[in-house]
Amino acid sequence: MEKEKYLLTLFIYALKRKETISINTLFRCVYIYMVAIDYLYGTNDFKQEIVIDSTIGVGEYSELYAALKELNSEGYISSTDVILTVNPILTQFIEELADSSTKARKDLNSIMYFVDILSSYSED
Repeated sequence: MEKEKYLLTLFIYALKRKETISINTLFRCVYIYMVAIDYLYGTNDFKQEIVIDSTIGVGEYSELYAALKELNSEGYISSTDVILTVNPILTQFIEELADSSTKARKDLNSIMYFVDILSSYSED
């Protein structure tokens, strides 16, 4: 599974407590996570995934949008232009993945903790 799709499934699962998820919120969480990981571990793994424009902020999400479209076409989510809804198949997929893989369980726990921290702050 490509890394963008893998990350999105984990983040969507972590955010699933909300009835609907804003695509902007999802991408913001993924972006902050990717930047934090790159900074903390010096990996530079995600430099090609997102383009930053100093005047408008984050300007390029094409890799994430492509992965999101793929998840939508596979039935894991239902989405409009700005809102997505988690389908039960995604929940089942992530739970099975986490049960069968130590790395997936570790990644999921890390992302769920990260999302909880971000969610504890007001958007204002």
